[in-house]
Amino acid sequence: MNREVIMAGFGGQGIMLMGKLLAMAGMLDNREVTWFPSYGAEMRGGTANCTVIIADQAIGSPIVVRPWACIVMNQPSMERFAPQVKPGGFLLANSSLINGDPQREDIEVLALPITEEADRLGSIKVANIIALAAFCARTGIVSRESLEQAMEESFAGKSDTALMDINCKAVRAGRDMATARL
Repeated sequence: MNREVIMAGFGGQGIMLMGKLLAMAGMLDNREVTWFPSYGAEMRGGTANCTVIIADQAIGSPIVVRPWACIVMNQPSMERFAPQVKPGGFLLANSSLINGDPQREDIEVLALPITEEADRLGSIKVANIIALAAFCARTGIVSRESLEQAMEESFAGKSDTALMDINCKAVRAGRDMATARL
């Protein structure tokens, strides 16, 4: 297995956290992992993307030109990264902020109203967690247990139990959204 994933959106959407959580979950599944962040000119509001590679063998380079999958959280990310997905690959799109589909017949596209669901849960800040949970549930790239453990470890020491509660709700929502469309 060699799965190359690009996650992209604008600064402030939690793109880097999404990538770190996926990478941590991959390590917990005893896989080889790389995480490679890329920021635009500004941190918040500018472009942000990261690449995560999860593999069974040593990874030669963190650079990815033709990813197996993409998670795109806004329109500019869709326009930039959807054409790069390998034929037979997978694209998860945040339909709350993206108009239309990538016009590709050779990949699986799952468009979900991720930001709307996050707002319904009480905070658009958990849109990244919904997207990641949906992606993992649909692709099986990492185990459910490893993703949950990565979240627990990442948020350990945070005194805000409401934050953990809403993130747990976001994970369930993402899983439910992804599996409801099978």
